[in-house]
Amino acid sequence: MQASYQMLDLLQQTRDVVDYAIQAHQSKVAHGLEAKVPYHGARAQMLAVDKQIAEVKGQIKETRESLRALMGVEAMPDIKPASLPQVNTGIPSTLSYELLRQTPGSASDALVCSGVAEPG
Repeated sequence: MQASYQMLDLLQQTRDVVDYAIQAHQSKVAHGLEAKVPYHGARAQMLAVDKQIAEVKGQIKETRESLRALMGVEAMPDIKPASLPQVNTGIPSTLSYELLRQTPGSASDALVCSGVAEPG
């Protein structure tokens, strides 16, 4: 069930991105900078994401009702998704230099040989 909640969250983020794209295409079409084809493509993508969101919500409801039936209770409290730690994305700007300093190898030797870096 946790996976379903995570999928729902991801789909809602995707929907936000597609909505932004729709607004951008709509603005370009309104100013005559773009044909309507990309706009309609983004709308179709939005409908597909909305369909997936509805399917995942249905899976969550079905799982909740199955658990309720197995437990033999009339009403079951909402199952809240567990919060997962946020993962930082992207590469730090100093990553390559840190790696060259920490690990000896052909990359650091190449920099020394080319005169870009000093030995040691």
